[in-house]
Amino acid sequence: MRGIVHHVDLTVTDPQASFALYDAVLRALGYELHKQDERGFDWVLATAAGNYSIGVVQAKDGAPKHDRYSPGLHHVAWSVESRAAVEQANASSARAFF
Repeated sequence: MRGIVHHVDLTVTDPQASFALYDAVLRALGYELHKQDERGFDWVLATAAGNYSIGVVQAKDGAPKHDRYSPGLHHVAWSVESRAAVEQANASSARAFF
């Protein structure tokens, strides 16, 4: 479908350390873990209109830290049904760290 974001890749310094947070949040949003390899992780949201993915990938060694106000991605936000859904995802991701 024209205009729909097909995929987003997010670079992180340590995909393994970031996995628990992204896995909890993305699964709460309906994404399923699709692939994991040395590059990082990909989650897919399968819909009647098509499949959409979010990837968490290894940043280049020595690359400068990202500043959200410099050119590039500022942030990504997802729609959910309620504040309670956000709180539930937050609780799930917090449990993954402790």
